[in-house]
Amino acid sequence: MGAAEVVAQLSPRGENANEPVPTSEKQIRALTLLAQPADRCQAWNEARKLAGKYPVTSGLVSKAVRKMIRAGAEPRTAPRTPKKPKPKRVLLEVEQIKTIRDQLSAIREATAGTKGARKIEAAIENIEALLPK
Repeated sequence: MGAAEVVAQLSPRGENANEPVPTSEKQIRALTLLAQPADRCQAWNEARKLAGKYPVTSGLVSKAVRKMIRAGAEPRTAPRTPKKPKPKRVLLEVEQIKTIRDQLSAIREATAGTKGARKIEAAIENIEALLPK
């Protein structure tokens, strides 16, 4: 939900055109915690009442929003980003590790002196670093 959308929802029309609207990002952020536009409007009006003749602070807006949520207003739930799956750990047997090391040595010998041997050697070293000692 964008700040402009919240301000547009709260913008007074007609005879109320001179009513104040949220002016700071912190005020708007607090209002976006409510799911329904009507609840946001109600929370903004409550914050204005709490402020009286003083400027509406983000703290007053937050207080009004919390009060509404406690009273049963529907909070907006943020879209959840899916968690990255944890990599599965694979246990290798000693013999499997020995086989991998032997195969890496064979690759090293077969590619020695060929074009790209340095890149292959670097890749082999990276793989060997992953293997247990």
